[in-house]
Amino acid sequence: MSAEQNWEHFFPDAILSVEELLASGDPTLNNKSKLKIALENHYLNWNDYKTWASSFYGVPVLEKLNENTISTLRKRHLECVEGYSQYPAFNSELIPLQSWDGQLLVAGIEPTDKIKSLPQAVFFLCSIENLAYISNTPLRKVLEPLDPVIVSAVLQQNTSPGTALKPGSLQPGVSQPSAVAENGLNNNQVWQNLDTNHGSFSDIARKKFDAYVVLRVTGKNTTELYKMDEDLEKEELDNAIFSYDLTAENPFTNVFKNHFTETFNINQLGLKILDFKYACISAIKLGPKVVGFLVGFKTTHLSQDDITTLESISEKAV
Repeated sequence: MSAEQNWEHFFPDAILSVEELLASGDPTLNNKSKLKIALENHYLNWNDYKTWASSFYGVPVLEKLNENTISTLRKRHLECVEGYSQYPAFNSELIPLQSWDGQLLVAGIEPTDKIKSLPQAVFFLCSIENLAYISNTPLRKVLEPLDPVIVSAVLQQNTSPGTALKPGSLQPGVSQPSAVAENGLNNNQVWQNLDTNHGSFSDIARKKFDAYVVLRVTGKNTTELYKMDEDLEKEELDNAIFSYDLTAENPFTNVFKNHFTETFNINQLGLKILDFKYACISAIKLGPKVVGFLVGFKTTHLSQDDITTLESISEKAV
């Protein structure tokens, strides 16, 4: 491929926005690639980039990871880091997953020339959120490793370049939601607790976000508005705009299935609320079951600290 044929060539609007942001001299952008900046600030949509990159580079995609899979990948990653610490190629955008049968499995947002310095490397395309979950972000709970070993399944998928890894191939089974969680709460008690704790988590949420809403999952696998902050209530929004079908393709369905906090451009939610540009969605859970969502809105880009805060609120709210 020619030097010009990279993501910048195919997504000119995104790179233009990145260059404008870099011109501001923001020190937090130091040591980040232009691609990471584009993805973090939603100048470049991950799904659009993923579709292009997996085809253009001919690489498989590591995606739709559940908590079991993340837990195992994190354990393998930590075991692998020490053995490959001498290689300068690794950073927050490219991480080692595991050495397996003479091959080094690595995950990153782009297969750059740095990979050539790694012995027998097999590259998997991975979002910045999942890279953070695997390498940096502490999991909410430690789960048992998978059986069979996850890397065996990963290598089997690698036989067909560009094929996305499916959650079923990485996990032998998914536990079914129960009506009553391990802590003895039922669905109604979750919302009673949320009402009780609303004041405290509202104060925390407003320190990080410009506005927030709480959505509840109905028995028909749709969402409905449960609460919103006081300032947003004054806008007299139509509650119906927060109704999403969790059996259809949309951002809430992703969080509903994978249980991970995710960030989106507000346009991806089909919403236009004031001048908000970004949304962060975190699952409210009853045991293994997602019963609702906490959604934070911002006019400026979302940070990892914002994501962590929203996760903590959704966990403690019930």
